[in-house]
Amino acid sequence: MIAFHAIIFLGGAPPVSLLAPASNEEATCIQSVRSLLALEYADYEVLVINDGSKDGTLAELLRAFDLVAAPRSPTAEIATKGRVRRVYRSRSQPTLWVIDKENGGKADALNVGLNYVRTPLFCVMDADSLLERDALARIVRPFLEVRAGMVTKVGLPRSLLARIRVVEYLRSFLAGRVGWDALGATLSLTAIGLEELAFRRYPRTRQLVDLMVVAVIEAVGYHHLSTWWRLRGLWAALRRTLSVAVWGWNTRSVLRPTTRASTGYCPVGGRTKWTMMDTL
Repeated sequence: MIAFHAIIFLGGAPPVSLLAPASNEEATCIQSVRSLLALEYADYEVLVINDGSKDGTLAELLRAFDLVAAPRSPTAEIATKGRVRRVYRSRSQPTLWVIDKENGGKADALNVGLNYVRTPLFCVMDADSLLERDALARIVRPFLEVRAGMVTKVGLPRSLLARIRVVEYLRSFLAGRVGWDALGATLSLTAIGLEELAFRRYPRTRQLVDLMVVAVIEAVGYHHLSTWWRLRGLWAALRRTLSVAVWGWNTRSVLRPTTRASTGYCPVGGRTKWTMMDTL
């Protein structure tokens, strides 16, 4: 197994492009981009795609990172809806690029970003996300350890809830799409049987039996609860009685530093402690 420090400090790892589509992220975009620029990885760049934000997202990025218009030619020709208005590059952080485009939705913003990727690997994330410093090293390591491009192990997740999700996906994306709904026989056990018959995914009989048991639990209890929760939400929406008691509220505010390191504050790479101020 390849150690993290070998990937981070010794080089040799493939370059990576981080794609972060942003739409009206004025409150959190600066802190998120700073966290991306502080990652411990030898060769990577950050591409923020501003998807026609109507707030001050672009203005905040221009101010905080000293962005200037810079030439950058696309490397692909994926069809997109939103026109690219301008490409910026940071003078203080040369690995940061901002692509300003007309609004076209998240998928369109990602396609625009892919058109400008120059590296063999790319990572897609939300513009309001924060990554740990060694996140890229953890992501890239499997690419360096791959054995002849083959999957080396297949198994089930340990969590019961995760196994229920496996059953739900099997029913939705396999059994449901081959016409079982028309016959009124969209059953979890049927989906699992079809998958095993077609693909032989589970090397151990124990794993197949475990998944069958979870399918029964999902069909008898969990599926009905999930349907009941959705009906409650639909009924509340139809009656226009949405309230804190039904859905709750999640108020997001800006990340603010709570302490500063004794060696001084550094916006990129410093040891400032950040606190997310969320109210439920």
